[in-house]
Parts: sequence; C-alpha cells; structure tokens
Amino acid sequence: MIIMKQIKRRKTEQRVADKAYMLTVCMVKASFALTKMWT
Repeated sequence: MIIMKQIKRRKTEQRVADKAYMLTVCMVKASFALTKMWT
C-alpha cells in the first residue's frame, strides 16, 4: 500500500513538473517574440 502511495505521489509530481516546464517554455517563447517585435 505504501509503495502505491509513493507511485501516485511521484506521478503527481511529474505532472506538476511537466506543467511548470511547459509554462516556462511558453514564457521564454513569449519574451523572445516580444524582443523580436521591439527590435
């Protein structure tokens, strides 16, 4: 039972990490597009 809980928690952490990564990529792309527009 404990192992199952650990696996569940790890999957949730992975999902959160993926969302954070996607958000970071979007931010970088947006800032890059903005700098391209301004120059």
